[in-house]
Amino acid sequence: MKINNKILILVVSVSILSGCVSSAYNKASEINTMSGYRNFLKKYPRSEYTKQARGKIEKLFWNQIKTENTIEGYTKYIKIYLKGAYVLQAKNMLHDVYWADAQSNADIKSYCNKQDTHLKPY
Repeated sequence: MKINNKILILVVSVSILSGCVSSAYNKASEINTMSGYRNFLKKYPRSEYTKQARGKIEKLFWNQIKTENTIEGYTKYIKIYLKGAYVLQAKNMLHDVYWADAQSNADIKSYCNKQDTHLKPY
């Protein structure tokens, strides 16, 4: 009888904790901010929602970077998410920003130098 009670307590405890994790992830999803998902990951770093939370952070960061449309932003994304979902797009956008900058300054030589310096390492 004692073993059955311990098992029952364990099952109920796991169910409650699982509900807490689910509720916390749903709250982070409702807020839908990088800081909301980061706070979730601090509390529950190894939950069943860890992968989704990290993916949401990456997507939100990518959307921010696209809106800013800067060399620094795309470079930062590529460094942080070397194998991320948007790396190819980031590289292409980085190339486009460099090209637009070179055209506006009528400085194609500078563009070629930037290609060598900034794009080839990726």
